Amino acid sequence: MCGTSYCQKRTQNTLNTIKKLHLLISSILLGKVALICLVLLLTVFGLLEFYSLVERGGHHPLKLTGVFSGSLIALASSLYLHGFIDVIYLIGVIPLSFLILLVELFRRSENPIVNSGLTLLGIFYIVVPLALMNCLAYPPSSDAKNEIFQYSSNILLGFFFLLWTNDSFAYLVGRKLGKKNLYKSVSPNK
Repeated sequence: MCGTSYCQKRTQNTLNTIKKLHLLISSILLGKVALICLVLLLTVFGLLEFYSLVERGGHHPLKLTGVFSGSLIALASSLYLHGFIDVIYLIGVIPLSFLILLVELFRRSENPIVNSGLTLLGIFYIVVPLALMNCLAYPPSSDAKNEIFQYSSNILLGFFFLLWTNDSFAYLVGRKLGKKNLYKSVSPNK
């Protein structure tokens, strides 16, 4: 039926997915601070993964500077959206993009413009959507005491539920009805 190593691998992948799902849902349900920690964790791991893929393509982004800058941007925007800091501190992270350009110029690499551009691309591609994800936790509320917006996990959980449902059914329909593999090197057996 299935080889032992194959079944063990599938079981291990399933258990890892359940652990990550539990972490995500728990962080959203626990409230503001847990959501900030989740955004920061996803930012760090997402940027590290992005920069590893870019390095595999033969480029040399500023990995440490990009992760540091991206983490500070994600943390500052999350703290601002959750009402922990004022907007002046959020504006203070803008010079971080210039830090990336400055570090790249002093590094004396072959392609400083490409490397700094790819570093900034990681921040825009990973950090900005994760930071804006916090906005989904604050729908407008007329019942809030002194706040215009009050924390609510419902929309954020609904977003992830719709996302997972869409991905799952796209996979299942593609497996059943798809006759031709679209892009085998990216997604084998689909």
